[in-house]
Amino acid sequence: MTTSKKTEHASSQSSGAATGDALTMPIAQFDAAVAKVSAAIAQIDTLLPGLVTLTAEARKAGGRYRDGEAQALLPVLTVAQQYPALTQSLANDDQGNDPSTFEVTLLQDRLQRITALQPLVEALEGKTQELSDTLLYLGELTKPVLLAAYKLQKPQAAHDKKIQSMLAPTIDFYAAIAKASVETRQANAAAKAPATPPKTN
Repeated sequence: MTTSKKTEHASSQSSGAATGDALTMPIAQFDAAVAKVSAAIAQIDTLLPGLVTLTAEARKAGGRYRDGEAQALLPVLTVAQQYPALTQSLANDDQGNDPSTFEVTLLQDRLQRITALQPLVEALEGKTQELSDTLLYLGELTKPVLLAAYKLQKPQAAHDKKIQSMLAPTIDFYAAIAKASVETRQANAAAKAPATPPKTN
């Protein structure tokens, strides 16, 4: 670990001693907190049923708004309501229910939902990034040294049945990864190989 990371972690531990943060609170408290957060996240489907899941292609083509843009477009609907002739030609383009009417009320409803959801999405995205970064940081603190320990232990497993039994889940895990990697390379090589020309008599 780099010096800066050690310093950062030491600072986190120091502050955690007083506040009990995610890196230093007792593991039982940590597990309970994770369970509570998971339960709270599960409530999203209860409180907001019918959330949409788009395909990857649909996400690329989605109508993403800039910050504040949906609110800025509300006056457009006010004008459309007072001067309907200006937008009558768009009656079949508003993704509404009546192809003969530019549905101002429906579009207002959708914009209001956007302005309500956008802060929530941004807050969740920010917390998701923090959670992901914390996971990566904890991985940095553990994975390299654990792999080094495994590298030292594995040769002994060939001579010590007890160690072999204890390490069996670890050995099986990495053996499966190695096997899948070999199969992937072989499949890629076969796909790139030129087709064998048909035999001629």
